[in-house]
This record gives sequence, C-alpha cells and structure tokens, in this order.
Amino acid sequence: MSSRSHAAPRHKGIKALVAGGYLHRQKSEIDGRSVSLQLTDNGRDALAATRSKF
Repeated sequence: MSSRSHAAPRHKGIKALVAGGYLHRQKSEIDGRSVSLQLTDNGRDALAATRSKF
C-alpha cells in the first residue's frame, strides 16, 4: 500500500518520531516482540498545537 500512495512505511515514521523526541519506544520485558509506544512531553505539546489549528 505504501508504494501506491507514496507514504513512508509505518516503521520509518515511528523511527523519525522517536528520533525527534515525540515518541518513546519500549520493548516488552515479557515478550520481546511486543513494543509499546508512548507520547513524550514534546509529542503531547505538538499534538495539542496541531489540534488547536483545526
């Protein structure tokens, strides 16, 4: 699907958000295949700023 819409694959977008300080990624201690994503304070601020524009 990403090739048809020219959208970046999800993992690339997530990687960029983690690198930018908007998301925190943590692997599960129980199941190493599972990953939890959480917004950082910067991510929450960016989300609030974006929502206020719409």
